[in-house]
This record gives sequence, structure tokens and C-alpha cells, in this order.
Amino acid sequence: LRYVDAQDYDVVARFEALAWHAYARLPSVYGLSGILRGDQDAMSVELPQHNDVAVSVPHVFRQALEFSELSGDVAIYRNDDAWRIETDALAFEGSTPGKSYGGELRGSVDVPDDGRRPGLDVAALVTHAEVQASHLFWPVTSMPHPPVAWPARGLHLAPTPPGPGAYRRSP
Repeated sequence: LRYVDAQDYDVVARFEALAWHAYARLPSVYGLSGILRGDQDAMSVELPQHNDVAVSVPHVFRQALEFSELSGDVAIYRNDDAWRIETDALAFEGSTPGKSYGGELRGSVDVPDDGRRPGLDVAALVTHAEVQASHLFWPVTSMPHPPVAWPARGLHLAPTPPGPGAYRRSP
């Protein structure tokens, strides 16, 4: 670490099993390991293979999303009026028993300086998944009960074909 002030610093840090608790709308994360490199203008985070991580978003998902693999590179840098967090490829492998899934995530999150909600532009390629794994990703606060209950009753444990998915939300 080299620190002069908030506008002049450099950092290189290795972190192991990093964790924090959920606060307000921020998720909790447990078990994150990697290397952080950066300065006042930009940072990069390298997440190694075989990174066991759990992410809990209590007001969105029913249970924590547990990963036996969460690896890749993440860049964090300034735009004109926001911080951008982006990845070209973040590999993931779910580790919830009986709910296997895996694939790759790409995209960005823009966190505006003025406090507006973040803008999301993400895409996931699911390379394999069991239908029961889809239940992990159904939001409990933004999806009405009938659209969640119907597939929960009708879907049975089965493999699903690989495929892409995308999500975009402006701030």
C-alpha cells in the first residue's frame, strides 16, 4: 500500500475468505478470495479458480446462492459520473445439493455518484442446470406469488438445455 491521500494511492492486496454482512440493500458475501490491484482511478480483482463463495440477498432470494466456483477478473473504474464494475467472463458453478447449475457471467454495473440506483447490463450463459436450481433465482419481493407457484408445482427435477439470458436496468 502506498497512500498519500484519497487522490493519490496504490494498493496490491491478497484477501482470503473475505466476508461481510448484508446492510440495507447490499448483499452479504462469505468466503471470497482473490487479489486486488489498483489506484485512485481504477482497480482490478482477480478471483482464482476453486473459490468457494456464498452470496445472500435476504430481501430478494429465498436462500443464499452457494458457489463451489466463482472465478475470473473484475475491473472497477471511474466514468464521468459513476463507478463501473465489469467483467468479460466470471465463471460460476453452483454448489447447492440437488440444484446443480453452472456457466459464465458477463456485463457491468454502473454505480452513479448521485445515489441513484445502479444500472445493470449483464448476461449469463448457463452451460448446465437442473430445473430445481431455477427456484434459487426467483425473487421473493418483485415477483407475485402466482407466477412463482405455478412453475414450482409443475416443474420436476430434470436437466435443462444450455442457453443465454440477459438483464438490463437503467439507473
